[in-house]
Amino acid sequence: MERNIIHINSVEKGITLVALVITVIILVILTTVGISMAYKSKIVDYATDASKDYAEKSVTENKIMEGTGELLDSTVKKIGDILAGNIPSAGTPIEKPNDWTSDNITAIGDGSGKPVPLPKEFYYIGGDLNTGIVISDRKEDTLDSSGVEMGNQFVWIPIKNAEMLKRTLFDGNGKEIEGLSDTYKEPYNDAEKQEYDEIIRQVLEYGGFFVGRFEAGINSVDLREGTTEAKQVVCKRGVAPYNHIPWGKNMNDASEIEGKSGAVHLARSMYKDSQILSSTLCYGFQWDAVCRYIGDENRKASTPGTIQLTGSDNKDVSKNIYDLAGNCLEWTMEAEGNDYRVQRGGFCDYDGAISDRTSTRPSITSGISGFRITLYIK
Repeated sequence: MERNIIHINSVEKGITLVALVITVIILVILTTVGISMAYKSKIVDYATDASKDYAEKSVTENKIMEGTGELLDSTVKKIGDILAGNIPSAGTPIEKPNDWTSDNITAIGDGSGKPVPLPKEFYYIGGDLNTGIVISDRKEDTLDSSGVEMGNQFVWIPIKNAEMLKRTLFDGNGKEIEGLSDTYKEPYNDAEKQEYDEIIRQVLEYGGFFVGRFEAGINSVDLREGTTEAKQVVCKRGVAPYNHIPWGKNMNDASEIEGKSGAVHLARSMYKDSQILSSTLCYGFQWDAVCRYIGDENRKASTPGTIQLTGSDNKDVSKNIYDLAGNCLEWTMEAEGNDYRVQRGGFCDYDGAISDRTSTRPSITSGISGFRITLYIK
């Protein structure tokens, strides 16, 4: 009886061992089949790719976090500097950058820590980078000055790099788009190229340029009835716009027109005696730079139907610059083809956008044709 029990236990152990071996074999087979199926179904590839993708995204995420941290640190520092008074307020004299070559300018802050060149013949009268920095050639001026006794006022247009000086076509939604026709030319000829290149040099050296705060005018409150003898050009609020004026004699001739001057000649004559800066008629690239700076280049003005004194429409203003969309169309140095010069903006009878282009023969004289002055440092 005892032997039978031992035999039965041996048989049971043998069966158990066989079952274990069979189980292991089955598991090995299943594992092999599973691995094979995984490779055939690219599960391993997917897992490998997922691992790589995770690693790459982790690196990218770390870089983003580092950049965000740097931006946050920079922002906190700027806020701290402002609170501590380390960033000078707009108009405050600051140290002149070493790469500025003119000895006839000083540097003032724009309110964000960047320098603005102030010609010694001019004075800061108000505004900052966000609202438009205004200077005047009359010390007593304020932002609200008006009439024949005030000085000529200009607004600083900041330029970071050459890309911001490109001529631009704007769509109806305020976006820059490709497609400005090759028929639009600037500079038009070799004579203009010399001035054009000098302006580009100055703009890139000093980080911007000045544009007339108002469209060009005459030092009178009596509106012009037609083309008359040349008058003194001013850039003031509350004076008669200098309209009834052609661009010049023809596409190439911007000289004085038999005692009755064209827009180019008058613009270049405004500060002809200055040893510090030069004035000129607004170039197309400058007008487009103004559009980008003010940020509402598709804004339109009211259409009263008649010409008004400069700066009369308090809705036609952006970044302290008036008359861009209304009152008079404004001649520029841009040309279209070999027969037309370009005017920008709208006028009193047409609600054109600030960025609009209109092509007109240079010798045409019209009551809705005016112009705008820009300044560059010698």
